[in-house]
Amino acid sequence: MVSVESVAAELGLNWQPSAYEVRFISLAQQILARWENTRIAPTILDKLQELAVNFDAVAPERVPGQWSDLCKLRVGERRAIYTANRENKVITVYLIGHWRELHKRPQPT
Repeated sequence: MVSVESVAAELGLNWQPSAYEVRFISLAQQILARWENTRIAPTILDKLQELAVNFDAVAPERVPGQWSDLCKLRVGERRAIYTANRENKVITVYLIGHWRELHKRPQPT
């Protein structure tokens, strides 16, 4: 897993520390780093920052169907698929993508 600070630095973006630590599995990091996501990457990181800062006051939105143990964060037409551990204060991002495409993928591990 990769810290969000490392991901932000690779993209030339800033990340402010928050109550929850945000981590990416390597697949999510690779997806965010793709050239077609360069325009949306800052917005995704901003939304993840907002989530990490306010997570204790947020009711996570579950992904329906086969991925019901995961949560989703809406960023326009994109979704960040994640899990959260409130006890350890860690949010782990598994996938990022267009909502139409994500439901076609097998569940991330």
